Amino acid sequence: MIAEARAQGEAEQLQAARRGPLTRLLLVLTLVAALSAVATGVYGVINFPDAPLRPQGSGYAGKAGKPHTQEEYERFEAWTRALFGAFAAAFASGFAFAWAESRDRRTTE
Repeated sequence: MIAEARAQGEAEQLQAARRGPLTRLLLVLTLVAALSAVATGVYGVINFPDAPLRPQGSGYAGKAGKPHTQEEYERFEAWTRALFGAFAAAFASGFAFAWAESRDRRTTE
């Protein structure tokens, strides 16, 4: 079983060495986008524990009814847009990497 695991590891190393420059770039972009999506999500969990913030009467309130300022609401809206953008970028770069990786495999096999 150990020999099989070593053989599989060596095969994966050879496959990674055959990646083209575009595929490597897309891999790096995917990793950066995924990390930024996670960091954006963690930021929101820490700063907006009672999200979503909504306009209510003359101010803003979270789901628990806690009042918030207009500045907090604007930060929440900016965070929401950033969160969707970060996750969209992670998925798009991940799909692009998968496409480039499959293209590299077809050309080397």
